[in-house]
Amino acid sequence: KDGIRLAKGIAVDKDGYVYVADKPANLIRKFNIAGQAVMQIGANQLAKPEDVFVTQNGDVYVANTGADNVKVFSKDGTYKKTIDGQLQGPVGIKVFEPTGEIYVSNTKKKEIVVYDNSGKFLRTITAPGLSQTGGLYIDANKNLYVTNPNMDNTKVFICDSVKGNVIRTIDTYPNNPTYVVSPKPGVMFISDSNHNRILRYNNDLNDMTFSFDGGFNRPAGIA
Repeated sequence: KDGIRLAKGIAVDKDGYVYVADKPANLIRKFNIAGQAVMQIGANQLAKPEDVFVTQNGDVYVANTGADNVKVFSKDGTYKKTIDGQLQGPVGIKVFEPTGEIYVSNTKKKEIVVYDNSGKFLRTITAPGLSQTGGLYIDANKNLYVTNPNMDNTKVFICDSVKGNVIRTIDTYPNNPTYVVSPKPGVMFISDSNHNRILRYNNDLNDMTFSFDGGFNRPAGIA
């Protein structure tokens, strides 16, 4: 909790450092494995960031929600570039490292926007029934997981990240999925901020097997 005002998306780099999007502070905060704050990224450059992703080479990608763009910083926190165009309320971001493609959850347009590794717009992904794009995750097979936290239709959509076809939807009602991660096939974790818990789906995502519900206060990011 060192200095954090409101934690949203989080990321962990290959060395175990934790990055937290602190939305009201307009910062990305970096912590070591002991939980000590070691760096602030984006001071005077970010506006209500909602999510963060760190690549294997240490580049830090930020869904800069309040400014409708993506900001990219180097490992030492130096500003590198801005990716904009097409975005209205970006709240989730992931990079598919084998190709460098950048996936952004564009919540006001109810879509995912895809850019190449230089920031050039490639395509949008939409899905029938996707009424509010939230957190997202992309697995090694390029399957795209997108949360739909709209309380009238709480689901996780799994899509083909190239063609945009819906492969499957997971009904999470009455749970409210905000962020999602799938560490291995058939397993998925979602943060359920409305009920102050983290949920695990197992058995090829057919069963909600257990939840972590101790000590949370509207959990958001999960990595």
